[in-house]
Parts: sequence; structure tokens; C-alpha cells
Amino acid sequence: MIPNLTIFPFRANWSSSITLKSSFATNVKRESIPGSITRDSARDYGQRSIKFNVLPYSDPRQAWDAFQEVNPPGMILGIPLWCEEGIYLTADAAIGTTTLSISAVNFIDWRSEAVLWKFDDSACEGLQIQSISGTTITLSSALQSAFEAGDQVLPLMRGYQIEDYAEDTQSPEISELVLTFVEDLTHAAAPSISGALNSPSYLSLPVLPLIVEWSDPPKASIGQGTHIVSQGVNRQAFATLQQYVRQRISHRIGCDGRQDRATIWQFFHDRRGRWNRFWLPSFKDELKLSVDVGAGDTSLTLANFTAFSSRFNLGGDLRRAIFITTGDRWWIRQVTNLSGGGANRISLDVAIGSPLSASVTLIGLLSLVQFATDDIQIKCQSPLVATATITFTELEREYSEVITSGTANGTVAGMELVT
Repeated sequence: MIPNLTIFPFRANWSSSITLKSSFATNVKRESIPGSITRDSARDYGQRSIKFNVLPYSDPRQAWDAFQEVNPPGMILGIPLWCEEGIYLTADAAIGTTTLSISAVNFIDWRSEAVLWKFDDSACEGLQIQSISGTTITLSSALQSAFEAGDQVLPLMRGYQIEDYAEDTQSPEISELVLTFVEDLTHAAAPSISGALNSPSYLSLPVLPLIVEWSDPPKASIGQGTHIVSQGVNRQAFATLQQYVRQRISHRIGCDGRQDRATIWQFFHDRRGRWNRFWLPSFKDELKLSVDVGAGDTSLTLANFTAFSSRFNLGGDLRRAIFITTGDRWWIRQVTNLSGGGANRISLDVAIGSPLSASVTLIGLLSLVQFATDDIQIKCQSPLVATATITFTELEREYSEVITSGTANGTVAGMELVT
């Protein structure tokens, strides 16, 4: 058991999605060169929160009335992370045992604490995890209650309700509650996720490992950044803040399984929110092929050469990395110049190494970005299906710092880029 910690004793109801969120805090110090800011980190780890519904009825409804009286908002509780529902004991666990055999441990953010939950909701017990090996969890102290094979094992978060309990009384005996619990900062820590998570890299910077999910259209806004300055009487003018245009890109990521969710969760925390930069592949057909490409070709013939060359000349010394994908393969190459030895041809630094069909190949620009916000929000429609809406800001001034010679390539497995 976990001393002096009350476990929140009500099961989440999946009639609505469960929302999992993590937030970093940073302080903006000052504006330095136009278009840039300097920030201090005010928190080393993301602060988690979870939002879910509870539907108590009959006896549980009366138990809820009693529970909220002695555990008002602000009380530190142990909150089962119901987003990971479906993990269970594979063998009985008797009183006094210090090891648990469970169905799965990989791709779950344990952070050293968990909760055992009886299948019939009759009891639960908090656990402090000493270590994890294979599918065996070793506990820091012995179990105080007996549990059976099939009982659930869930990660645990120490947190508190941040608002008054919002209760929708549907009948004298049935209520629906929407609850949001935020992690106590004294217990915030780095993610602790078992299992190998993939993150490709290019020029020593990571590439976002999960690709766009097209059920909700990606959105992009492009501008140079402006502010209004006065000019004469009752006049105004715009002053440009940045030399190159900057993109702000938002798209959805579909998480099909715990591994996808753990991958984007870990990637966000490794970047400390919007602290560190990375590469964002574009799945737009920005460089449209008009001719098939041979394996040894070091040039591409474009149907939209004129439009692309105009954009390239605006920032050709910076934005020259391109992302190429076809079927289950991807490549990163660089456009070295606009003279590929023939009409409408551009030169690449290195040949693709595989033939490409113009009809099924997409080529987009590879943007250098950081997360636009210091929080990530994942909506879990079920324990194995979730979506994350992510927004990125392009770092238009920093390409020249990182662009050197180099290539990358790999495969596409489901929604994930693999090296």
C-alpha cells in the first residue's frame, strides 16, 4: 500500500473520451532580435492532468455523496489513470506478495506508482513500484489485500481536483460527473516508459516520428510577423518583424495502440514542450514530379518548377531539405540548386537509391520547428485508440545553424516513421 494516500475509488465511464494532458511552464524573459524571444524554464517536468466522467448510481451514488464530503477539491488523492485500462493480473496475488505478473508493461508511463483494482470494483490498493522486468512488477512493500487473476493494474497519479465537482443529477439515484485532476507538482517527474520507442533523426535533430492523420484537415498559417506603427494623423502602417515567412502548422496524430501514444508522449517531454527544436515532415505534394525518378538519378523533374523556384529563391539558402515518401518508404534529401541538367529540373545532394513513380510519390519541404505550446493533449476514445492535436511553429531564423550535408531514410509502419 501507499501510506497516507487515499485512492479515488470510482471507475471512469467511457461514454465520453478520457483526456490526458501534460503542461510545461516557461517564463518569457524579453524580446531580443525582432521575431525572437528568450525563455526560462520554470518547470523541469510536464505536469499531468486527466479528465474523465464518472456515472455513480444506487449504492455507489450514496458512496459518492459521502466521499466528496471528506475529500473536497484540493485534497491530494491517488488517481488511477483509466486511459491505460485493460492491463490485468495474469496470476493470483496473495496478501504479503511483493511481485505481480501482469499482461503488459511496455509503452505505459508508470512513474513508480500503480493501483490494483478488483474486477468487481469492491476494493483497490495503491502500489509503489521498485522495478519492472519483463511482465513482472516488483513492489517496494508487500500487498495488504488479496487480488485475483483478471483484476486490473493501472498507473497512478497523485493529484487533486482543481474545480468544484460538476454533477449532473439524472435521477434521484443516478448522477453523471465530469472530473479533472491535476498532478501535485511535488510528485511530478520524468516519464518512465518501458519498451523501445522510435525517433528518427536528421542532422543530429529528431524528426517527428508520427505522421499526420487526415480525418481532420491539417491547418497552416504563413506570415512574416507584423506590428502596427503610427504614421501621420489617424494613419497606421505595418512593420515587418521577420526576414523570412514563418509557418504555424497544426495537425492531428492518430494513436493506434499504446506504442503510438507513448511515442508522441515521450517525444513531447523529451523536447520539454516548446523548448527544443526538431524536424517536421510535410505530407503535402509541394514538389510535384512530372517524370519518374531512377534509382541513380540526382535530379528531379517538376511539374511545378516555376512555382517552387520562386519560393526556393526566397529562402533557398535555408529551406532546402525535402521529405519524400511513397508506399512504406521515406527519404530526406537536400535541393542543392535549380539547375538539374535540363528543363524544369532541380539537383539533389544524393540520389534516392530507389526508383520512384511520379504518380504515387509525395515530396514536401522538411520544416524546422518547435512545439507552439507548452502542453500536449491526448483524447483517448478507448485505451488503445487516441488522437492528439499538435501545433508547431517554424523557426525561420535557425535553418542556417543546422543545415549541413546529410541524408536520412527509413520505412513507414502504420502511423510511425521508422529508421
